[in-house]
Amino acid sequence: MRGVIIWHCQNTHRAVVWCDDSGDLAYAGDSCAWKNPRQKVSIGDFVAFDLRPSGSSRTCANLRLIEPGQATELVGILKKMRPRPQPVLMHA
Repeated sequence: MRGVIIWHCQNTHRAVVWCDDSGDLAYAGDSCAWKNPRQKVSIGDFVAFDLRPSGSSRTCANLRLIEPGQATELVGILKKMRPRPQPVLMHA
């Protein structure tokens, strides 16, 4: 599987990846998810990984950098697409 990092914590090595199959997001829970935990990655980096179903979520294994900074604008696009709560009209 391939995808783009949309959130990452350098300290814990946790990450959230938007997958190229447009399915559910995938999660890297710690440094064990990474092929090279010392590899510096950032939001917007294009990555490859082995996808592992884990209960109701999907997790990453063997996560590795393909191309840095490939989709830095993706997070902004996804935020704009987020559904906005609709007001509830109360009738008497």
